[in-house]
Amino acid sequence: MSKRISQGFTLVEVMIVVAIVAILTAIAIPSYGNHVQKNRFGVARAMIMAGRQDIMSSKMVSGELTQASATAALNGINSTSDYKKHFDLTVRVADGKLNSLEAKPNDGYDGRVIYTAADGKFEYISNKYPGAARSMKSLPDTK
Repeated sequence: MSKRISQGFTLVEVMIVVAIVAILTAIAIPSYGNHVQKNRFGVARAMIMAGRQDIMSSKMVSGELTQASATAALNGINSTSDYKKHFDLTVRVADGKLNSLEAKPNDGYDGRVIYTAADGKFEYISNKYPGAARSMKSLPDTK
């Protein structure tokens, strides 16, 4: 009598493994997407805070804040920063005060991050999902 040695896996075993991998993938992909999105928001916030600091430094030097001087202060960040490959930073000045800073993605990603100086809050606004604005951590205002 010859003994038959079983080698390999049965179809049921393979199907169970494939199902487990599919379930884990279905859980992991959205989680990874949220992680990437949070990281991009962090980069946008860092860029906005650096821009705000340069604008306030420019105001201290010149004694006044205009749209032109704020834009000139941002041009230094926009041209020398590594952030430039992901975001464009724009500023709005009203009545000699910083009104808002906005970081828009320039690489096809959705949404933009807006810092409003009046309340010191960051907000994410989605282009794909209008009305899906999310508040982010506030930055203390230095007036």
